[in-house]
Amino acid sequence: MTNPTGGLDDDTLAALEAEFGNAEAGVTACVRLWFRLENLEEMLEAMTE
Repeated sequence: MTNPTGGLDDDTLAALEAEFGNAEAGVTACVRLWFRLENLEEMLEAMTE
């Protein structure tokens, strides 16, 4: 998934481009999903306290 310099490798970028139309949109979608999951985790923790 990442190359030695810390960026995404060519295969990962190609998969994102195929799924989302371009790699930048795919990376953006993944980052947004990650933040939503973080927020969900915080909300669940608050609900169980």
